[in-house]
Amino acid sequence: MNADELIRTLAIHQHGVVARLQLRDRGVSRSAIRSRISSGALVPLSPRVVLAAGCPPSWKQDLMAAVLDAGPLAAASHEAAAALLGLPGYWQGPLDVSRQRRAERGLPVLGELHEPKYLPEHHVTEIDGIRVTTLPRTLFDLAGVAGARIERTSLAVDNATSRNPAVLAGLRRMLDELSVQGRPGITDMREILEIRPEGYVPPASGLEARAIALLDEAGIATRRQVDLGGDSWVGRVDLLAVGFPVVIEVDSAVHHTSHSDRLRDQRRDEELAALGLRVVRITDFEVFVRPWAVAPRVRAALRAGPGVPVPESGTSVPIS
Repeated sequence: MNADELIRTLAIHQHGVVARLQLRDRGVSRSAIRSRISSGALVPLSPRVVLAAGCPPSWKQDLMAAVLDAGPLAAASHEAAAALLGLPGYWQGPLDVSRQRRAERGLPVLGELHEPKYLPEHHVTEIDGIRVTTLPRTLFDLAGVAGARIERTSLAVDNATSRNPAVLAGLRRMLDELSVQGRPGITDMREILEIRPEGYVPPASGLEARAIALLDEAGIATRRQVDLGGDSWVGRVDLLAVGFPVVIEVDSAVHHTSHSDRLRDQRRDEELAALGLRVVRITDFEVFVRPWAVAPRVRAALRAGPGVPVPESGTSVPIS
């Protein structure tokens, strides 16, 4: 493979960017790199990274360049990693890069550099050709940012757990590992994990999470995402009041305002009523605009009549 073929192959797999070190390690001389820069075939982005001319720009290209610029052991991290991993609430824009302290000489110029004392290889994976911190490590990094709010980290943990329940086990293993290192964010992550035991079911959405918080503040305990109906399954409800036959559905305007939506909700409410359950439907308008009205409506349903046994989380209510 000649130098041009090598550059083209690397560029195809690296969003158009190549580290000079990668070329030199594969036998491309410094003079050959300089000549291709002079001809316009390569565009220098930093003293360490070049761009193959004609490659369309993208955020992943910028992130790949920032990672290569920080050295062969660097990885995308923090908010950049969260965006690359697809965590809701993190956008493709930041160029956060981490490398272990003293792992490389020289400061990169293309990204926001973080140099933790501890970044072993098993905390790094690869997505779309880009080295990136693993999901558990990314969540710890987000928790450790100066000024990070525990509420935002909690939401990120719930979003990750919704996609992959094994994330919590990975976070617990990493908690033991990183606690020894005395990293920032450990206290917040320990608190987050203490209230998310094995079998924890995260809220299905930010809207649901906010409704749960309002009910918790009012002293109304709930269980999330409970299947109802036993052998003749009726469906999975958003929330079930602990100790009361009350279902709380948290409805967004997107999915619950059309005529067909209302008919579907009415049929479902009738099926739940046949099980002896009362249904309270809370709208996103109430949750975010009139939050003071949420708890009184639910309390009224709690007082409305005699109770029926409420199942433990994860069990089904059989149809009698």
